Amino acid sequence: MSQKKAIDNWKRTEYLLIKNRKKQQQIQSYRDDDHANDVWYVLIQALTPQKYGEIEKLAQEYCDVWVKFWDAQTTLLQKK
Repeated sequence: MSQKKAIDNWKRTEYLLIKNRKKQQQIQSYRDDDHANDVWYVLIQALTPQKYGEIEKLAQEYCDVWVKFWDAQTTLLQKK
């Protein structure tokens, strides 16, 4: 490979790395943890003592689904 072609390849590689880095930084800026806080504040405002029982029931159902999911995963893993 000629020296010019090697330099051109290096420049192209460097360009792609920089472009990829900029794209990753842009994507990272979209991952804003503040949105998790927004959801938490909405939940706090919507959660009233009158709804505690309903929320507790939903939370328990959610946890039960996860337990069933992980039990199934463990069973599949043990069969291997």
